[in-house]
Amino acid sequence: VDQRAWRLLVPVEIEETARTLPLALEARRADGTTTATAKTTTRTVRVQPGRYDRRSITVGKQFTSPSPEDALRAEAEAVALAAALRQSSPTRLWRGRFARPTAGPETAPFGTLRTYNGKRRARHLGLDLDGAVGDAVVAANAGRVLLAAERFYSGGTVLLDHGEGLFTLYFHLSRIDVAAGQLVGRGAGLGAVGASGQVTGPHLHFTVKLGGCSVDPAQLLALDLAHDLQGPAAPTAPTSGPAPTSTPTPATTQ
Repeated sequence: VDQRAWRLLVPVEIEETARTLPLALEARRADGTTTATAKTTTRTVRVQPGRYDRRSITVGKQFTSPSPEDALRAEAEAVALAAALRQSSPTRLWRGRFARPTAGPETAPFGTLRTYNGKRRARHLGLDLDGAVGDAVVAANAGRVLLAAERFYSGGTVLLDHGEGLFTLYFHLSRIDVAAGQLVGRGAGLGAVGASGQVTGPHLHFTVKLGGCSVDPAQLLALDLAHDLQGPAAPTAPTSGPAPTSTPTPATTQ
C-alpha cells in the first residue's frame, strides 16, 4: 500500500482443514535479496470451514469416458496449462478492482462437489456466469495473455497472468480475440461466451488461481481494491489499486 504498510492476498486450498496457520512476512528487494538488518514478522491466519453445495449431474458418456485419443489430448493440454501457470511475471500487472468478465448472472458457484452419473466426483473450481453465444467476455483486470487456444475439456480458453502468481482463466469461449503474449487492460475484449468443450450449454466458466491454489472468483470480485498509494504498475494497467491499511491485512480465500 505504501512504504509502511502492505495488503496481502493469501490463498487457501479448498480442502484445507479449518485451523490457525502461521504467516511469515519478510521484506525483500525487487531482485529477491534481503538486507543485513531485515526482519521477519509473523502473523496468524485463521482458516474458517467452507460451506459448499453438492450436486448430482447426469451427462452423456462422452463427458465422463473420453476416447483414448481425446484422453491423450486432454492430458497433454493439462501439462501445457500447468507449465503456463509457472510463468507468472514477478511484477504486478493488475491495478484496481477486478471487473466481472461478462454481464450474465451466476449459475454455479465455486466449490460445489459434483457427482457425475452417480460415480465420478469433482470439485467445481470456478464461477459459472450465464450468457448467450456471442455475449462479450472481457479481461477482469490488466495482464498478459499466456494461453489462447481451443482445448478438449474447456473449449475456447484464455489464460491471463496478472503478475505475482495471480491468474484468471476464461473457458468455453465461442470466439477468441487475443493471442498469447498480448498485453491487455482491464475490460479489454477477450472473446465471446460459447458452449465449446465439454459442456451442456453456453456460459462462461471463470477461474482464479493464486499462488497455485484455485480460489473463489466471487471473493476476488468483491474486494475493494479501488485506492492505491504505490507507484505506477505496468503500462497497460489502469490507475487504481489496493486500499491503504495500517497493518498487514491477510485476505484468506477458501
